[in-house]
Amino acid sequence: MNRTSPLPDFGHEFPLDQRVSESPLVSVLISNYNYEHFLEEAVDSALKQTYSKLEVVVVDDGSTDGSRELIESYGDRVIPVLKENGGQASACNAGFRASKGEIVIFLDADDVLLPDTVGKVVAAFQSRPGVAKVQYRQQVIDASGKFLGDLQPRAAFAMQSGDVRPLLMEFDRYVWPSTSGNAFAAAVLDRIMPIPEVLYRGIPDIHLCTLSAVFGEVISLEEPGSLYRVHGANNWFDQQTGSVNLDLLRKILLAMDDNYMRRKYLFSTLYSVDTRSIGTRDIFVVIYKMISMKLDPENHPFKESPWRLFIRGCDLFVTHPDPTIPRSTSLVRVLWLAAMLLAPRPFAYSLVKALQLEKRGWLHDKLATLLKRA
Repeated sequence: MNRTSPLPDFGHEFPLDQRVSESPLVSVLISNYNYEHFLEEAVDSALKQTYSKLEVVVVDDGSTDGSRELIESYGDRVIPVLKENGGQASACNAGFRASKGEIVIFLDADDVLLPDTVGKVVAAFQSRPGVAKVQYRQQVIDASGKFLGDLQPRAAFAMQSGDVRPLLMEFDRYVWPSTSGNAFAAAVLDRIMPIPEVLYRGIPDIHLCTLSAVFGEVISLEEPGSLYRVHGANNWFDQQTGSVNLDLLRKILLAMDDNYMRRKYLFSTLYSVDTRSIGTRDIFVVIYKMISMKLDPENHPFKESPWRLFIRGCDLFVTHPDPTIPRSTSLVRVLWLAAMLLAPRPFAYSLVKALQLEKRGWLHDKLATLLKRA
């Protein structure tokens, strides 16, 4: 693999070196906004864990449906936090302030914890000192709870365990699941919270998952630990209608740009390493920027051109391949960038839809077969 500079030597010490206690309290923080029809399943999944030493904090972010009445019906089995609407990041901050656990799991109100997840998380944290985060795959379901046969992240993408700081430094990313697939050491959250509420309003996982890994090791559990519900209200791309939420996509790009700056600061102050390359080597950022630029150039938040994005994608593929992505998948991404570069805007929408289908593996599997035969 070609590198422009040697990787920094972090040594073996993390800022976090402690081990959780023998029987740690676990806080499950459920953030809810107008998800009354999903909320009961989420709360029940937390209360019915096989690990018993836990508290369930339910934050209602100014719902206008029957969510608050439902929360009240649980009595003292949950810790209610009722607030005005401020967004998911605001709800996470409020829930964390109300929690007391050594380990914290953020659970979206439309997702579900599997019964033995908390117990497995505790065992992983107890396996060694210095664990900042435990993560697990999620089984994908639709709005009705039907299994769609997918995982999040997909099985084709390896979730790393151990020290992922070199990946964050060299490729600006490691593979992590969405919010409900992560458990954090409260000692780490004390260092990175509160989450900036305006910039990360609906996307707190970008802040939590990337910054936490700077402080300690990540342990990945291959077995699914939660159910991830896919519906039109919780993604920038709606699989059912094929519509693109460009406003949300731009917010993701701006949040990631802010996150790069925060990681640079942490790496520089904690480890005194050269951070000039952070924020330049994530192929997914190039892809998201190409979508924003082609579909809505007037509101694209960065000064760049489709040609420069395409050249950047090719450069990453040739000189700096990401080891977390199968080589055939990386080639698909570059070919897609070429098509987007040349496509008129109406056809570009179709290419975005094709990219989402590729994420489910069809195009990757076909290309991988061809490469094996070559």
